[in-house]
Amino acid sequence: MKLLISLILMSMLAGCATQPSQATKEELSKLPSSHGVMVASYARSSPSERFSNEAVYFRKVGSRKRKEIGIHTMFMAPLNFDFKNNESCGSLVVMSLPEGDYEMYDYAVIQDVFGGTITHTPRSPFSIPFKVLAGKISYFGELKINRIHGTKFLGISGNDSVQFEISDQSKRDLAILRQKYPDLGYPVSLVKPSRECSTPFFRIE
Repeated sequence: MKLLISLILMSMLAGCATQPSQATKEELSKLPSSHGVMVASYARSSPSERFSNEAVYFRKVGSRKRKEIGIHTMFMAPLNFDFKNNESCGSLVVMSLPEGDYEMYDYAVIQDVFGGTITHTPRSPFSIPFKVLAGKISYFGELKINRIHGTKFLGISGNDSVQFEISDQSKRDLAILRQKYPDLGYPVSLVKPSRECSTPFFRIE
C-alpha cells in the first residue's frame, strides 16, 4: 500500500514538472520547407539550484508573440537532465521554427522564499539577435540561469539575485542532439551571438 501511494505521489509530481521543449522525431521528419531547427540547451549550475519557475523569452523580430524556454516545477518534483557535470546540468532545447530573425529579450525567475515568492527580471532591457535558417539546424548556445546568493538570515538566503548567461557548448550539445535524433541529417549553422567574444558571449543581471 505504501509503495502504491509513493508511486502515485511521484507520478503527480512528475506531471507538475515541465522542462525545455524538445520536438519529436516525427515532427522533425515532416519539417516544412520554410522551417529550420533551433537548437540550444537550458541549464543551471547544479541540480540543487532550482526555482519554482524560470524562463527565457524570445520572439521573431517585429512580432509581439513570445515563446519561452524554461522549467516550471513544484518543490521537489523530479527533473531529468540530458547532461550533468560540475559546472552545468540541464537539457537540450529543440524547436521547429519558421525561417527568420529572432531575438532573446527577457527572462523571469520566480524564487520561493519565507513562504512567499520573489520574481527576478532583468535590470535593463536587452536584445540578443539570432537567425533560424530553413532546412538547417541553427545552434544558439547554452542558456544558463545562475543564482547569486545574498546575505543569509537564520541560514536562509532571502535576497538572492540571478544572472543570465549564454555560452558556446556546441561540442556537447550537438553530440547529445545526434544521440537523440540519429536520423536528423540537416546541416548545422552556429548562430552564436558574437563570434568575436570568448565564453560567455553574454551575461546580464
